[in-house]
Amino acid sequence: MSLLFKNAVVIDGIALEPREHTGVLIEGGRIRALGANLKPERDTSVVDCAGRSLLPGLIDCHTHLCFDASAKPVDHLIAESDATALLKMVHHARQTLQRGVTTVRDMGAPHLLDVALRSAINAGWVPGPRLFVSGPVITITGGHCHFMGHAADSIDQICRAVRQNIKAGVDVIKVIATGGRLTPGSSLNTTQYSIEELSALVAEATAAGRPVAAHTGGLEGIRRAVDAGVTSIEHGSYVDEPTMLAMKDKGIVWVPTNAPAVRILQNPPSIDFPQAYLDAVRETWHARRAAVKRGIELGMRFAAGTDAGVPSTPHGGIAREVKVFHELGMPAMQALWTATRWAAELLGKSDEIGSLKVGKLADMILVSGNPLDDLDRLSDPEIVIKDGVIVQSKIERGVAV
Repeated sequence: MSLLFKNAVVIDGIALEPREHTGVLIEGGRIRALGANLKPERDTSVVDCAGRSLLPGLIDCHTHLCFDASAKPVDHLIAESDATALLKMVHHARQTLQRGVTTVRDMGAPHLLDVALRSAINAGWVPGPRLFVSGPVITITGGHCHFMGHAADSIDQICRAVRQNIKAGVDVIKVIATGGRLTPGSSLNTTQYSIEELSALVAEATAAGRPVAAHTGGLEGIRRAVDAGVTSIEHGSYVDEPTMLAMKDKGIVWVPTNAPAVRILQNPPSIDFPQAYLDAVRETWHARRAAVKRGIELGMRFAAGTDAGVPSTPHGGIAREVKVFHELGMPAMQALWTATRWAAELLGKSDEIGSLKVGKLADMILVSGNPLDDLDRLSDPEIVIKDGVIVQSKIERGVAV
């Protein structure tokens, strides 16, 4: 059955201004027509969108479906069996989709659990967003995220780890270029790989047609990843302006993952964090906040990623990430593009998702009012459509015959 959404404010992810009183016709999982005065054909289900906005399904470019957003997600993951962890990931995937996130780039899971979940979603066995997965991250022995990664301590071992992940069918190679806060004994400011090692990794991944996402915290690790030519910088908390300009020149996308710090510092969590952890989050956010503001002024390319699953950061909360970009100086439409158009470009899938255009996959959300006036509206979609199928709906729809 075809679906016709009529009388909508359409924010298509392409135009700078919304289009009012516009319809979208879906057939066969794709957008068949888009414009005013569309007429329903036989066996077409019709949704009157008066007072609502229709926009592309949202894209979260950095999540961890294996983490549970508790105060100790790593401890919980390590203590769980793979079966329990996978069932938890299924639950998180469903939550994510219900909140209007129709595509996710998952940035690390142990034992190829994310690959298994992607297969289950694609087969229709469980509901969830379209997944792009990294599989086990590539890190040094005992390094950050070693509990869900390949240990690789030389160029030969790095290349082998890349090849193992490619053989397993991952979509993106995730390398841990610096330490991180969630791994005991690790620090954001420690570097894990040399430029030569990172360059070898990028060359190996590029030869197989895979992008490279680099976890980074401290400046030296960011510089090395940028010099090596990674596809995206994840987090990048202590980046400086010369390195931002180098990223812009090379077309490297920045996924700063602002939401966790904002959630912890602006809305004190119910879970009890040690004061030292809160102080570290505050210091890092102070640096990243200033850097993102400057990056926006410089016209850098960003993509939204929530780091969902880390402490106090629930799955599906992409609206908060988009809103932070706006609060830091990005126009509302461009902030929305970080989770639609620009996110799809990072994934290399802008020909299929990230905007509403005839022929593209019908991933869409319907929200009340105009989200450009209040980006919080993104957090509670009234309808969620993935591949042309309504997977979540809070409003009635009729059928024209």
